[in-house]
Amino acid sequence: MPDRNTELQTHIFVTADQDSRYVFRADVNFDFTIKMKLLEDDTQTYHEDHLYEYAKKNARLRISHWPQPPTNNDHESMDDYKSALVQLENRRKRFDGLHTDKGYTAIAHFWLLKHMINAKEWRFVTDEDNTFLSTIYRVFEKEISDGYAHHLLKKTDTTKTRKERLIEYYKGNPDDELLQMIVRYLRSGSSSGYRAANEAAHTYLRREIEKSLCYASTPYPAEVNQTLGLSPSTSSHERTYMNKPPTLVTHPIPTRDTGYSQVGITTDVNNLSVDDLIKMFLKTNTRATDAFFQAIHRNINILERPLVGAQDGSKSYIYANLNPRYAQYAVTFLRTYYNFCKPMNLGGKGYKTPAQFLGIADKKYSLDDILYFR
Repeated sequence: MPDRNTELQTHIFVTADQDSRYVFRADVNFDFTIKMKLLEDDTQTYHEDHLYEYAKKNARLRISHWPQPPTNNDHESMDDYKSALVQLENRRKRFDGLHTDKGYTAIAHFWLLKHMINAKEWRFVTDEDNTFLSTIYRVFEKEISDGYAHHLLKKTDTTKTRKERLIEYYKGNPDDELLQMIVRYLRSGSSSGYRAANEAAHTYLRREIEKSLCYASTPYPAEVNQTLGLSPSTSSHERTYMNKPPTLVTHPIPTRDTGYSQVGITTDVNNLSVDDLIKMFLKTNTRATDAFFQAIHRNINILERPLVGAQDGSKSYIYANLNPRYAQYAVTFLRTYYNFCKPMNLGGKGYKTPAQFLGIADKKYSLDDILYFR
């Protein structure tokens, strides 16, 4: 059974549009429809305490079976059984429902997203979390194989100190003159400086992408040669394609909180040009979701990070979320307010709400408009 600190953690999946920062979904990995009694009955009926995790009926739950008295062939002691049983009994007194596995929540999240949004092409930006990779490849299998969906990876070096990140943000990379030039243009603060930085960023990414690409050529199929009136052995008519995606390259624009980060693409790039990759890499960031997570931490106390105690490594969960059902309610309320009521200035286009930037609203809504459906 998980310890208390693990039990108190609440994970949330958020998907947002990069350009408008409109938050499409925000789902807590918690199933508040499951009853503890049902978990207990399933364990006794199917003997799930003796099955591998993948074979259990309730494998989607972080606690997938109800504790059972140990038999002679079990490695669990009677004390362990009683301790686990007391934990779940105490939890049942507080609320019904159980945390779900992160992968299960991610699949449900992206499946609902796919059927909510009427889009032909998809671009996903995530960090190195394998849960996202496996889920996107499952849910959007056909779109990825047809070349309509691509997954972009953003990798951040978490070992950098705060001083190193700030040096990269203000001075650039001392080993690359082009990267230093981009930072100088950005620090100028003028519109001409931003344009020059953008051109230099395009030049840098073109150099790095072309250096890492691997091309291959294959002759046209025999039926195509026959249609063109060519002999099957004709090799002058070939198609050239990129047979593997480029390796990770440094994003040319550093940020204050991460410094330089690495960007790459994990899907097939056969139908993309170098210009397409440059445009996609320049927009590879997680600012849209990061901004909403900051709004969650600052506005919902039960989803704030644990407080650091006076002793090294100690944490206080005084504001911890003890019933994730209400965490889901709070996040949904905040998402509605964030999308329709909270104006922001993106790209110097004036203060508008994310819904206005996305084009699905023509005004900034008030809380009364939301509460009374006006």
